[in-house]
Amino acid sequence: MSPRRFDDRFKKRYVLRSTLLFVPALAAFVVLWRDGGRFGTSFWLATGFFVAWLVIWIIVDLWVFRAYCCPSCRRRLGPPTIRNRAAGDPIRYCCPQCDTEWDTGLRESGD
Repeated sequence: MSPRRFDDRFKKRYVLRSTLLFVPALAAFVVLWRDGGRFGTSFWLATGFFVAWLVIWIIVDLWVFRAYCCPSCRRRLGPPTIRNRAAGDPIRYCCPQCDTEWDTGLRESGD
């Protein structure tokens, strides 16, 4: 069994990235809410931006979890060790080169 180590930087970077991706989506939502049912140009631009930004956010999230690199050797690792995670399961990656299982500090959501 591989020793388990904690990757403390991954969770911090993930939270920061998600926060930065949240701000433009929130701004578009505020524009949508401010229009209050008027379907003018700003409404449709904000709607398009909001939907496009959510798609970008999903793609970035998927890419982040598929492109995880070992903190020691910088090797790109495959999928998480637990493939069919249940709610609350940790998200971990195994590096065969370093013989280490990396715990990202994140858990599978219950949603």
